Amino acid sequence: MCLRPRASARVPTLGWKPVIAIGWANAAHFYSLCSIFSYAGFLAVDCGWAADADTAGFVAGLLPTAVLCGRLFTSILWGHAADRCGRRPSMIASMVAVTLGNVCFGLTTSLPAALAVRFLLIGALNGWVTLMGLCVLECAGEAMQPVVWSYVFATGSVVALLGPAIGGWTYAALGPRFPALPPSLVGGAIGATAVAVNVAWLPETKPRAASSSASAATASSSAIRAASPAAAASSSTLRAASTSFSAAAASSSYSSREGPAGKANKADAGGGARTRLATHPGGGGEGGGEGSGGGDNGGGGSGGAADGAARPPLSAVLCSHPLPLVMVLRAAHGCALFAAFDLVPLWCMASRYAGGLALTEEQLGTSLAAGAVVQVVFTSLAMGRLVRRLGLHASLTAGCTAAALLTLCLLTSPSATAERWWLRALGASLVYGLQTSAMLLAGTALVSMSNLLCARDPQRNGLLNGIVALTEGVGKMLGPALCAPALAWGLSARPAAEASPSGALFVFAAAAAFIGLIAAAALAALPRSLSNAAPSEVLSIPPPSEGEGGGAPSRL
Repeated sequence: MCLRPRASARVPTLGWKPVIAIGWANAAHFYSLCSIFSYAGFLAVDCGWAADADTAGFVAGLLPTAVLCGRLFTSILWGHAADRCGRRPSMIASMVAVTLGNVCFGLTTSLPAALAVRFLLIGALNGWVTLMGLCVLECAGEAMQPVVWSYVFATGSVVALLGPAIGGWTYAALGPRFPALPPSLVGGAIGATAVAVNVAWLPETKPRAASSSASAATASSSAIRAASPAAAASSSTLRAASTSFSAAAASSSYSSREGPAGKANKADAGGGARTRLATHPGGGGEGGGEGSGGGDNGGGGSGGAADGAARPPLSAVLCSHPLPLVMVLRAAHGCALFAAFDLVPLWCMASRYAGGLALTEEQLGTSLAAGAVVQVVFTSLAMGRLVRRLGLHASLTAGCTAAALLTLCLLTSPSATAERWWLRALGASLVYGLQTSAMLLAGTALVSMSNLLCARDPQRNGLLNGIVALTEGVGKMLGPALCAPALAWGLSARPAAEASPSGALFVFAAAAAFIGLIAAAALAALPRSLSNAAPSEVLSIPPPSEGEGGGAPSRL
């Protein structure tokens, strides 16, 4: 474990090196996604993929969608790799793929090649989304994981602060032939640093397969007994004789102090003991004995323990409430979050005639960077404490409710129609920063819930996180894929100069309503006991169905 207990405090302290390694991996991963938001529309126009800025959303939404689509095919495979090969080598391999993907994307100018690079290197071969939950929970523990998540998301906010700004300021800085190369080289450098930091500081936290070792030992002992029946019988006879001798010695010792009546009683007890030993010479005929000395009818203590600790089937774990609901909510949350990542930059660069803010590359990068300042302050100083104070359930509902209201405020605020560009950019950046902070608060609660629920099966924790990441990846893929073309259609079909309300307002209102539905579903269907459950209750492995081992049903 990466927690170092402190004798004078109730809350354990964290080892900073693993936290820095995980945070830097998040920075490399997040830069490969967010840096393109400030210039994706301009890149589509400059490379001839779109006719103008108002219709760039039809193509610009494909670039982040390719990354998320690539994850769908490998999320579960990354979970298998983490369980079999370890968390550390899987994380290092992911960061190598991110480094290569950033560099290769900067050298592409055709749309199929750009989509292929983002699909394969930044998407399919990057297992960060599957690995992050494992590493945070196993390095921090269930009590401190909200705090570590706040630090990890803080690094993402710093990248959200610098990434779009770097992308907008350095776009086409080396010439028009490869306009995306300068920001991509920065991403390659961040990825290479993440490789080095994880090699040096990330520990291996994969749980040891103790139950497998016990089962192997039991099987070996059973094989030895089967191969040597005479030796097993001899061992049972010697153990019975030893027990009888001990009983007789004890009877003799006590009878010397208790008199004739005591001798008679102890003699009867000794006879009863000898009768039982004769009936069950192995000492474990009905219930299993200690060690490997069970008789013909008993399988021994370790064998009985191995049978009682049989893991439930994967389908039973996946269907145990409330894991399916948490998976659906994570997918819906990812859809809304990544839809906002695409909608806001595309709206900011659209023309005033269509209902946008008409910002240039540099102005858009500056606006997104200013909004990320709010995220940095909130995630680094307040989010972890807020989640621990409110609980997971309240943090989820409050974050989604606030995000829904702030999404509506983006287009209805007075700054959206201001004449000066910096007033429009400042208003959008502040509201967008608050909206993203609220979504990150809800996301922290959801990720913490799924981590605790997946940890009920430690030996398949990586596989379960891979399945959760797969469902979340579907939502994150659908967000840009549906909302970016919808915004492009709204801007062209109902421009603000000709229709009221504008098409952009309809799209943002639909996004706000969708986020509100997430809060309503969590409030109505998600059990509040998940927030306040003790770690021993949350982390207990659900028992198998009746007939496979019995046991009391899990509370969760």
